[in-house]
Amino acid sequence: MGTISFTAVFLGVLTGIVASAIAGLIFGIGFAIDTANEIEQNGKDPLGEEADKLFDQAFGDAAQQKGFGIQLIVISIATAILSGAVTAWLAPAAPLSNAALVGAIGTAISLASVPMVKGISRSISIAGSLVTLPATLAGAWLMI
Repeated sequence: MGTISFTAVFLGVLTGIVASAIAGLIFGIGFAIDTANEIEQNGKDPLGEEADKLFDQAFGDAAQQKGFGIQLIVISIATAILSGAVTAWLAPAAPLSNAALVGAIGTAISLASVPMVKGISRSISIAGSLVTLPATLAGAWLMI
């Protein structure tokens, strides 16, 4: 068993955070465009005074849909795989050990944020958190 590379672990965690932010931004923009089009089709102004209320209602409705949660879990898996692969690439002497640490950190951060997530079911948030460690290890395994 090799040693832990703090640089690889730091960059692996950073990769996960940045990839999640980018994926969330893309997902959010797509959702906003679809919602704005739907609001407009219903004869309302997506930029008017009611816009915030209409977007909040649309998000609440969408968050209750099974497909919405599945998309969020897929994003979680993809970002964890990427962070594990980056970690393994940067720590070739002990890729799985380093990726396991990144996955554990990601899981802890994700579980800690579950109470702060609004509008998404608790079970989806927890499921997304629990896939982090295995997906991170899978990403590292792909690089071995």
